[in-house]
Amino acid sequence: MIKCIYPTQAAKLGIIAATYRAGPEHIFGTCPRSCQLLPQPDKGSTQIDWTYLETELKAVPRNGQAWSYTHFSWEHLTPFQTGSVLNISTDTIEDALFTYTLNYPVVYTAPTTDTQWPRKIHGIQFIRCPAEINKSLTCQTCGGGNPLCARRNRSYVIVFVAHGSSKQQINDKTQGGCYAAQGNCLMQWKATQQGKGLLVWNEAKDPERLVCWAKSLPKGTLLRHRISGDIGL
Repeated sequence: MIKCIYPTQAAKLGIIAATYRAGPEHIFGTCPRSCQLLPQPDKGSTQIDWTYLETELKAVPRNGQAWSYTHFSWEHLTPFQTGSVLNISTDTIEDALFTYTLNYPVVYTAPTTDTQWPRKIHGIQFIRCPAEINKSLTCQTCGGGNPLCARRNRSYVIVFVAHGSSKQQINDKTQGGCYAAQGNCLMQWKATQQGKGLLVWNEAKDPERLVCWAKSLPKGTLLRHRISGDIGL
């Protein structure tokens, strides 16, 4: 199930467009079982939904930018050079370094005990999400309207320091810790799975609707795909 929202006006996002994606049977149904942050890995997916992914890559607002994140391994993907920017999410510095060397746009989830950013690690620059440092910034205003996560060929890894009520699980490197499985984000995610909202539909039956919606947004709109959810089948 997909839910589309415009404008979001969420504190961290600003006035942009965003989507949520949930499995038909469970909210975690589109997330990879291998994700370290997944609270219930048995509810996750073991394969990529290629029809959905190809649709998401095409879903970019006119003269705008779109980006998303995935916890599926880079091994199943190629560095896409057009369309929405797909960031590879990593949970260790070692994985972030290796994935970066393969020319993927990379983000890294750091424990709350590690906040000394920016810094170079083995010659690669790691910089923290600007909105986590300056609360006046949002995805809308990040990079002067050109968000760092939406930049495909970049010379750095973006760091998100663990946050939310489950952040200790990330600190302890135990299963769980997903920021989306709590608070308002969880409520939106559950509503998506239940088909509740102004613009919610089963993308398996109408995948191109996402592209049409993105193209209908005002020119220059920023679109964050999947505040919660992943690209799994």
